[in-house]
Formats: sequence, C-alpha cells, structure tokens
Amino acid sequence: MFWSADTLFGLTFVGYAYEELSEVSPNHQFLAYTMYDKENDYFKLSVRNLNSGSLCSKPQADRVSNLAWAKNGHALLYVVTDQKMRPYRWVNCY
Repeated sequence: MFWSADTLFGLTFVGYAYEELSEVSPNHQFLAYTMYDKENDYFKLSVRNLNSGSLCSKPQADRVSNLAWAKNGHALLYVVTDQKMRPYRWVNCY
C-alpha cells in the first residue's frame, strides 16, 4: 500500500511511505503495522491505539517480516529478521 502526501493517523507524509503489513486486533482497539525505513532498508513495527489515535510505546521493533494477533487479542506475535533478512526469532508481546 502506498501513501502519498496525505494524512494517516494524524501524521502527514511528504513523498511516499510504504506500509507492508497491517493487522487490526480482534477487539478492534489496536492496529499493528510496518512502515519501510528507506535509510536502513527494513520495515519497522508500530502499534497504534485506534480509540485514541496515539502511538503505543511498545512494541516498536526493527526488521519485522510478519505479524499476527492472538485470537483473544491479548498478544501480538511477530517475526524479526537478522541483518541478512532471514527470520531468526518470534516475539510475543502485550
């Protein structure tokens, strides 16, 4: 999904931002998504509270290649890649 100079979640992007993964939590309270960091050539994970619109302080991770919410919505699972872009660990958060 490409975003041009529009407003997304209260943020204004100038140029283009590339979002690869996004998942809404089963209770529809959170959005987990990855955005491409061009300078570092990887995707960064962020979680946004959909009720308040604010960015959550945790989790925030670099080099995320996959993500999924647990069925009960109480955990976010994601895969972190190593510097060669190979998956090397699962993280369970929330």
